[in-house]
Amino acid sequence: MPGDSLSEEAVSGAEWDAIEELPVPLLKVAISGEIISANHEARVLLDNRIPKGSRISDLMKGLGRPLVDWLAETAEGKGTSKPQFLEVIHDSKETHLQVSLNPAGDAETPHVIAVLNDVTESKNLEMQFVQSQKNAGNWTACGWRRA
Repeated sequence: MPGDSLSEEAVSGAEWDAIEELPVPLLKVAISGEIISANHEARVLLDNRIPKGSRISDLMKGLGRPLVDWLAETAEGKGTSKPQFLEVIHDSKETHLQVSLNPAGDAETPHVIAVLNDVTESKNLEMQFVQSQKNAGNWTACGWRRA
């Protein structure tokens, strides 16, 4: 598939082969932010837009600080292991992810495994709820009450 260069080249290797077909989207990410590997579910979730040399910051945003800081803290065991909510950078659709990082690798090749969870539907429902609350507030602010 076009733009899916990680599917064959970087996803090879015995340690990743077992992960390739898991039903959970997973990324193997270097501390520098470069995406080393992506399993099938991650490539599907990210619309196969993970060309070789892609960085996680090319695909996602939303922490309010550099994603590489979060990666490094996780790999070093310094950061919190709390999942973060990120938005996929995409021209034509909005996708929200809950991303959990897990340290992996050894001292020579530290990296993290990112577990991706699509929370777009939940985020959209949350935004609709907030908007409905604002609309309800407008009714009472005008002095109108529902019967």
